[in-house]
Amino acid sequence: MNIYFNQNLIINYKSQSQIARVLTEDWVLNNLYCPKCGYERLTHFPNNTPVGDFYCSKCNNQYELKSKEGIKSTIIPDGAYDTMILRITSMNNPNFLFMTYSDYHVNNLYLIPKHFFTPEIIIKRSPLSVNARRAGWIGCNIDCKKIPLQGFIPIIKNSIILETKNVLKTTQKADGLKKDKIESRGWLFDILNYVNKTKSNIFTIYEIYKYEAELSEKYPNNNNIKAKIRQQLQFLRDKGYIKFIDKGVYAHGWLMDVLDCLNDLNVTFTLDEVYAFEDLLAVKHPENNNIKAKIRQQLQFLRDKGIIVFVGNGVYKRIF
Repeated sequence: MNIYFNQNLIINYKSQSQIARVLTEDWVLNNLYCPKCGYERLTHFPNNTPVGDFYCSKCNNQYELKSKEGIKSTIIPDGAYDTMILRITSMNNPNFLFMTYSDYHVNNLYLIPKHFFTPEIIIKRSPLSVNARRAGWIGCNIDCKKIPLQGFIPIIKNSIILETKNVLKTTQKADGLKKDKIESRGWLFDILNYVNKTKSNIFTIYEIYKYEAELSEKYPNNNNIKAKIRQQLQFLRDKGYIKFIDKGVYAHGWLMDVLDCLNDLNVTFTLDEVYAFEDLLAVKHPENNNIKAKIRQQLQFLRDKGIIVFVGNGVYKRIF
């Protein structure tokens, strides 16, 4: 994979939007594999095809490319509002590839799997004015702030190409969150977003219960919000996104992953034994460039919480 665009393609172009389209689409065709199955290349749909920009001829997954020069934005412009809502509710929407670029090279490229889309993240734009060529047409924007962090799967980050096998593993794990019913998707991602908002990587069920009123307003037909919260937490636990520590207490993110590593060790263990999981943790957290420092940070947190005890000389003891 080469992160640089082919500038020879734009010699005869003047329009900045056309230049961006030609460069980014050509880059995808000549560099990107299918992030769902790993097949070596994607195929371009015919121009103006409503379903998407690219597809994989092996697994038939479809992709729509959105690109932006400069820094990552939380709002992504898209097409017709009614069409987008129809595609989401029928599960006919493509997966999204979101690219940022500068100086004729890719800075960041993320996959957003299609099952992370709900009608709530689609913002309806105002109709075009009567003087516009498409007067009355209503477009939409995608509000990325409402998509859980787990829905942004990095392929290229800060101009660094992530290993294909790691991208595929992350994508496969994200597929475990797939739900066909829109309301079920909404419930799951609401709870996942609340988990992501917790101040540390360890949280109690009561921190999620505090959103009960907000969820009651959003889902007025549900008369047992707390039971529904517990159901979603159980689902996230089963899919490996949170870890049950004690009654009503959970871990997620880095802390959960380090705890999983400790479970594979003896009750008494050394720091070097935890460091042995460095490669595995690098797969789970490709954005982190100092895995050992992060391991030490998590061990310090567990020590402060009384979950492990420091014995001395790099030796620890599990209490759980």
